[in-house]
Amino acid sequence: MRKRKVQEIILPVALGVVLLALLQSGAVHKLFHIKTLQLPLPLEIARALADNYGKMLPHVVTTMLPAVCGLVLGALLGYGVALLVTALPNAGYGSLFLITIMGSVPIVALAPLMNRWFSVPFWAKLTVITIAASGAMAAGAFR
Repeated sequence: MRKRKVQEIILPVALGVVLLALLQSGAVHKLFHIKTLQLPLPLEIARALADNYGKMLPHVVTTMLPAVCGLVLGALLGYGVALLVTALPNAGYGSLFLITIMGSVPIVALAPLMNRWFSVPFWAKLTVITIAASGAMAAGAFR
């Protein structure tokens, strides 16, 4: 039990602390020839977040609302398709195939298309996230 706790909790936390320390010390920047403008130091990121908290809060809500709603809708849609495949194997495999293919379309290609289809940005974001989440959920729930 004790060994399992070390492997599952302490080792990942220790790895995260080591990676943060390497980033903060600048060793990663020197090793990979990265400028701090490209990848800021962790304390600089935390300072910028603290300084701009009031400005960012409305934008966090604007981003998180479609993300959470899209994830819930995608999970429900994917789970529904997985139930359909289980209940009606002949008809369901086609829908599993289609939803998996839709979920494998790169978001970079899907987002501009949805922005053209929907005039309201909320619906475009919601649709992209729903499509991306539903394929993964359907494949995972079916197994």
